Amino acid sequence: MNIRKSALVLTAALLLSTLAFAADEYKIDKVHSTVGFSVKHLVISSVPGRFTDFDGTIVYDDKDVTKSSVKVTIQAVSINTDNSHRDDDLRGPNFLDTAKYPTITFESKQVKKTPNGLVAVGTLTIKDVSKEIELPFTINGKVRLGNSEHLGAEASIQINRQDYHLTFNKMIEAGPMVGDDVKITLIVEAVRPLAPTAK
Repeated sequence: MNIRKSALVLTAALLLSTLAFAADEYKIDKVHSTVGFSVKHLVISSVPGRFTDFDGTIVYDDKDVTKSSVKVTIQAVSINTDNSHRDDDLRGPNFLDTAKYPTITFESKQVKKTPNGLVAVGTLTIKDVSKEIELPFTINGKVRLGNSEHLGAEASIQINRQDYHLTFNKMIEAGPMVGDDVKITLIVEAVRPLAPTAK
């Protein structure tokens, strides 16, 4: 290999190395994050709930956000609507069937900029169904605290539970007892360690 080729290989290696480290990886801090949802009940009101056990990573490139990504795993059994009877029903075969399908996952394939803001395009898996969705989100900023950096983000989307085989329902005079549309709201704080600051 001549000197010119060696220089080209070295330059390419340095460039790839720079690109590889351009994005930072953050771990979702579930103590300061919320995976929430709400569903219509009896047509006239909404019941809120949340999942309390989840984890995930955000790879964020603040130089080019389209090179970012997110991956989240939710433990379905952790669903909580502050009513034990209703939660047991939601965990059962009528709804999430958590014994058979223990996790709910989302993994992005692409992050894109749109006229209305940022969107993560990826696969949402609930029970035995995996569907591609577009999840609008915002980045609220980054803050250093001691030897860690904290990233804030928020996202919301509405899905139809029927699309994910959550089909059980009961009709009343006014309409369905449980609505089909599920509003999902994510408030996320994610953390990455930093090298100690010099004193």
